[in-house]
Amino acid sequence: MDLASLALALALPPARLDARAASYAGQLLPVVVPAAMLPSALRAQRLLSETRLPLAERVGAALAWGEDESAWRMLLTLPEPLPEDSALATVLRAWVAREAQRWGVDARAALAALTSEGRPRPTTVEERGALSDVQELLAPLRWPRWHGPLLLAPWGLAHPALAPGRARVVRPALPILRIAERETRASLAVAIAELALALAGEPRAGWPAWLRLGVAGAARARADGTGLAERRLGEIRACAGSVALARLLADEEPLDAQLATAVVGALLHPSRRRAFPVLLAALRAGCAAEEALARAYGLTVRELAGEPPTRR
Repeated sequence: MDLASLALALALPPARLDARAASYAGQLLPVVVPAAMLPSALRAQRLLSETRLPLAERVGAALAWGEDESAWRMLLTLPEPLPEDSALATVLRAWVAREAQRWGVDARAALAALTSEGRPRPTTVEERGALSDVQELLAPLRWPRWHGPLLLAPWGLAHPALAPGRARVVRPALPILRIAERETRASLAVAIAELALALAGEPRAGWPAWLRLGVAGAARARADGTGLAERRLGEIRACAGSVALARLLADEEPLDAQLATAVVGALLHPSRRRAFPVLLAALRAGCAAEEALARAYGLTVRELAGEPPTRR
């Protein structure tokens, strides 16, 4: 093959790519080149989309090439960013072990924290309590939601993994939350709940605003001691009525945070919460909120408001 034909072949996407080599269609025979010859971002992007290869191999290669962000973006598009895949778990645990050593934290811990100088520090009772609050609230989601510890880093700490102004690093391995110097248990619980929801196969357009607002409100109520008493939540929904509930579920502005909390609090009640993952799956599939509610819980908006069904 002459140089012009070779250049033309290499300008096209490879017919096949793995962690070792890329194969291009030549005029007579395939052209095989080492994967290392391709720009790292390009080869990672193409390898991660090569669905003929095992997921663990694709993610492992991207991480080995330093293309961590590409690997996380791909995993976050999956319905379950942390699938039950033992080979992938091995890859992610190895990455966590390396990163945890770099940060100086215990890779086996559920929670880790850093000082403003970037040194590891013991986590507080309130911090551990916030994580426990969210794990109980969102128990229907499979825990752990990520490999390795959740890393708490103070605002102002400079580190390559922490872009200035970025409140969190959402990834299924060693996720990071920025926290204030005197972060309350309730505000930290809200941030952890939002992180867990973002790691639940979030749709490309994001979760509906009423769901995010309601999960945040439920996490805050659980952590600050207000609680999610079923009777009180039912009274809030009944006072608002089915019309207001329908507007909320349609994400019509202005959104009522108290009403959103009353809705999500009902959906996460221990007697009903097993249907919560079904609700997320329906929303992820593009169902409108009322349809998703009916599919997952068998509830109508009128029933959620405590109103009698419409007579036919």
